[in-house]
Amino acid sequence: MYDRLLTTYAYNILGSYEDAKDVVQDAYLRFIQRKKTELEDEKAYLVRTVINLSINSKNRQKRERKSYPGEWLPRTCCYGTCRHTA
Repeated sequence: MYDRLLTTYAYNILGSYEDAKDVVQDAYLRFIQRKKTELEDEKAYLVRTVINLSINSKNRQKRERKSYPGEWLPRTCCYGTCRHTA
């Protein structure tokens, strides 16, 4: 419905496209659960939910980095360049 808009909000807060997609998916799940009750403005509800979830996720990441022993290493990505040996 509003995927691009919501992903943009989440990405601007989190700085990670994959994390942004996860937050948007969580927001849609909450929206579906809440759909049983009437909402005045569905778009506003979704945007506010994505912003709140993104802020919560960012704060959680900060706490994890503080308590992590040693140097924090970001997740690595290798699309088609890694060769795994068995």
